[in-house]
Amino acid sequence: MKNSLVILLCAVIISAPAYSRASGRIEITTSDEDTKYLYQLAKDTWECMDHYVSPATGFPFDTDQKPDGTNTTNIGLYLASLSVAAEMGLIPKDKALKKAEAAVDSLSKLQHWKGFFINTVNVFGDVRASEGGNAISDFNKLPAGLILVKQEFPELSQKCAMLLGRMDWSQFYDPGSKTVYGGFDVVKGEVLKWPLDLLATDSRLGVFFMVASGGAPPEVWDRLSRATEEHYGLNILKPSWYGGGIFMQGICGLFLDERQAEAGRSMADFAYAQMLFARDIDSPVWGWSSCYSPWNMYLGWGGLRGNVITPHASALAAIYYPNKVAKNLRALEKYGLRQEFDLLNAKYPFGFRDSVDIDTGQTYKGYVTALDQGMLFLSLANYLEDGIAWRLFEQDTTVKKGKRLLARYFSPNPAYINLYKKRDVEPLPERKYAGTKNPEAVIIPVKPQGRASEAEPGQIDYDITKSSRYVFSRALKSPDISPYDSLSFSIKGDKQQRFTYSLRIELEGGKNGAVYKLKGISDEWRKVTIPLREFGAKHMGWEGSNSYWGGFITDRSNIKKIDFVFDLADTSQGKGRVYLTDLSFNAIGV
Repeated sequence: MKNSLVILLCAVIISAPAYSRASGRIEITTSDEDTKYLYQLAKDTWECMDHYVSPATGFPFDTDQKPDGTNTTNIGLYLASLSVAAEMGLIPKDKALKKAEAAVDSLSKLQHWKGFFINTVNVFGDVRASEGGNAISDFNKLPAGLILVKQEFPELSQKCAMLLGRMDWSQFYDPGSKTVYGGFDVVKGEVLKWPLDLLATDSRLGVFFMVASGGAPPEVWDRLSRATEEHYGLNILKPSWYGGGIFMQGICGLFLDERQAEAGRSMADFAYAQMLFARDIDSPVWGWSSCYSPWNMYLGWGGLRGNVITPHASALAAIYYPNKVAKNLRALEKYGLRQEFDLLNAKYPFGFRDSVDIDTGQTYKGYVTALDQGMLFLSLANYLEDGIAWRLFEQDTTVKKGKRLLARYFSPNPAYINLYKKRDVEPLPERKYAGTKNPEAVIIPVKPQGRASEAEPGQIDYDITKSSRYVFSRALKSPDISPYDSLSFSIKGDKQQRFTYSLRIELEGGKNGAVYKLKGISDEWRKVTIPLREFGAKHMGWEGSNSYWGGFITDRSNIKKIDFVFDLADTSQGKGRVYLTDLSFNAIGV
């Protein structure tokens, strides 16, 4: 009986949603079956979020483990999701009002500076702020959540207006240097001068609030960096893969409809590049973004892994490619990511676990209950309910002013929408070397060093006691390694001379660069095979032509050299000797 009611509810909402179809902003292009699937997933995800809320404050817990601290981003996404869930009828309006009021009242008690709270607040009622740096990138989803509460629950309008009104966004703009800053210390009561200089980050909404509130001129938006990196011929705004993956570009788009703006186009291109990358590494699923790994390590800035996929990453692309997203989410279910959650001898359909290792099938056992679940829920809700979060957000007077001041940025570009639709229904193009059959491995000569004879393996003597970095480098005669998917070699340390237990391996190309940290070197020969998709982001500095973020290697056609790097960051011994032999790139399928 319960399942029948759910199906009936889905059918009613999908076939005749009077409120949600009012603007005609989102076209439902998924089949009835997929649309119902996405709706049920959104409902289950909301149930997960709603379950993990502290009764002491009304704040959401960070994970299902219920730690003491929760981020202000979590609170913002939870309040936004609560408002949207109430509008969708997933929770009774009176019950939602009580929950929203509890959280808003708790926020009003927190120690603040100019309306800004520390990034991680206590879920059990401790209102004191701790000294130290906090980031606008973490804070700026909280005012967005309050704006949605203000629109959905008129009874809380005055309380929300008080919290929003005391946020002095002008503190973060220096009119003399025309610089926007992104840090603050609540206890010391000061701005921390961390420049906010990239458009495609999770700080973008904060800069929007600065402009919308009159705290900074509209010109600051134009001065945000549009630096790009190329993947599959697509120019994707930095920080791309290196900066935590797809959530960085997509999270602000939960509130701002940017599909026809440059950040939205970059987000759409990034999602499409991730599909192409999955194709190239023979992965049945895609979606790379910061998440908790199956081994309980948070993969954040610079830490993504090629074998770890998270469901919220593809869900964030639902407004661009709903058909491909639905297909991908269904494929993720095959890993057991959406099994019912056992809790106190009861089972709960809480949606997707946070991640899966596609090599081993191991999953993260729980949920990131407000951040990752919140992004997944709000993105699906925007697709299913005609941009519901956007429309609630845009009803606010300050938001209307911001969009008016930045009208050029939000101006319509129908060509973008048509491109997304075309990509969504067409199959992915074949990869460059789809027909290559087991090409011979590329052997990279490793010549002996020092007094080693020709019969001995490559001897590498490094010394970073005088210089902080030693590089053993080998050029590739054939820089196109597209037909290959792994790097192999044998390595050991010299017990008599001492040796490091770890080092970095870097691949260098014209516009490409990536790194792998090798651990576990011993004085016994070890055969190492590294999938090329495991080479992650390489970063050579914040500025300049030699600065790139890279992420995974999406273009293997121009890899010019391979470096074995010994430096202070990775090398456990200041000087020593290792031996290296049988260095080669191996063919796909071999």
